[in-house]
Amino acid sequence: MKQYIPLLVIAAIIGGALLVFQEPKEEPEPDWSSTTDYFDIPWAFTMFANYEEEELELGFTAEYTEDNANEIEAFETFVTVYGPLGSFYYQDLDMDDFDGVITYKEVCDFCVEEDYAMMSDLVHASVKLAWKINGEIGDHNFHFQLPNELFDSQQEGEIEHE
Repeated sequence: MKQYIPLLVIAAIIGGALLVFQEPKEEPEPDWSSTTDYFDIPWAFTMFANYEEEELELGFTAEYTEDNANEIEAFETFVTVYGPLGSFYYQDLDMDDFDGVITYKEVCDFCVEEDYAMMSDLVHASVKLAWKINGEIGDHNFHFQLPNELFDSQQEGEIEHE
């Protein structure tokens, strides 16, 4: 048994090194994304859509563009989609360790195939973003146009990025 202990220790060291020194996985590029970056508000907002295991996921990345990101106290956003009608929201009222970027996504449970025939060429999304910094509330609205073919699972991987 004593002769196997050094081999086990070496295997544990090599396994630990492989675990610690592996490169982090990069997020794959979404099937569709669109970014708005207005000069008069401190947020760059990207809405994206991606097929994950044949289910459409809608989400966003909100990036605070000013240097005082650690002063953000609360954040919430409401996303409403018109085409297939539905919505989702994200809220964080305790942002102690905010690094300036929030990414959130969820499966689009309101994207049902029966509604596809009723959609026009573009689906619209409205986003209400609100944040609290130093006791003051700020808010802004964003508007996006999502391509109709995004909701067709047969088109997966064929959607052009904006």
